[in-house]
Amino acid sequence: MTSLSNPAASVDAPTRVSLRWLRPRRRVTELQRWAKSMRSVILFVALGTFTAGASEIGVTDEKRTELSAAVFTGTVTKVEHLLLIKTNSAGLGPRHQDLGWWRAEVVVDSVTKQDRALGETAVVYYRQQPIGGRAAFATSTAGYPKVEAKTRATFWCLRLTIEGHTNVLCVPSPSWVKSQ
Repeated sequence: MTSLSNPAASVDAPTRVSLRWLRPRRRVTELQRWAKSMRSVILFVALGTFTAGASEIGVTDEKRTELSAAVFTGTVTKVEHLLLIKTNSAGLGPRHQDLGWWRAEVVVDSVTKQDRALGETAVVYYRQQPIGGRAAFATSTAGYPKVEAKTRATFWCLRLTIEGHTNVLCVPSPSWVKSQ
């Protein structure tokens, strides 16, 4: 028996499943797709900014000192941009790539904390906006430390391995350098 009000009732189950695809679909315009992707991008940027900002808010000098491997005050004598060479380019040979690493030489005036002897001069690595390249998103949202030659500042440093250099002093974020 077939019902006239429901023609799909007379069709067997496999055919009934395929009839679902014949229903008209809602058409999504290019503008709607673009708006949806922009909402996702804005949410991602807002979350990244909030996370980076939250990591900087509420960190006291005492907490920074507790987390640091070395805390010292000194005068920056030299600032050097490190242009790294990458040799693992597929078939292209060696090429230069800027990852935003800089190195500062600091004449140490006073030491608050140290995990090993610093000496008269300390070398500190820090990140800056890459020149002519793409910045890492997480790094760029937090900002960059302000380190300039002939300035006196206090540095809170961690020990890291940076591009093959092990246990070097590194300033992880902008609030870990305070000019005086």
